[in-house]
Amino acid sequence: AWTGEEQGLWGSKYFVRNIPDDLNIVLNINMDMIGRTTAKDSTGNYLSMLYTTGYEEFEQIFKHINDANKFDLNIEYRSKVEPRGGSDFTPFAREGIPVISLFTGLHKDYHMPNDEIEFLNMEKMVEIIKLAYLGLNEILDQETVN
Repeated sequence: AWTGEEQGLWGSKYFVRNIPDDLNIVLNINMDMIGRTTAKDSTGNYLSMLYTTGYEEFEQIFKHINDANKFDLNIEYRSKVEPRGGSDFTPFAREGIPVISLFTGLHKDYHMPNDEIEFLNMEKMVEIIKLAYLGLNEILDQETVN
């Protein structure tokens, strides 16, 4: 958990610059704005997964988990050599640490005081959290990252 993202990724930048020598960070999994259904998401089950190129097995693992658990998430998979964005995974990617970023899209209430809990799609958010948990466990079990 980081702080200062909106002010320039302060927390995650600080952490990455000061990783203790005895801590081996092998993957950053980022879940940012996963609770809303945007206007462009007509089916209510869209999820974007951005991950580091060279780790295509992440996509296969998440596809399998989504199907096997019947989560019915419509996942758009994209890989980039050095994924970037306005979220806390960016400093990790810049340091060569593989990342997975899960995101459901921007909405009209983004950073607004009227962004209230009743707008959350709790069922979708729970499925995404389960997907991330199961995916991370599978990745670590398979020693996909070192």
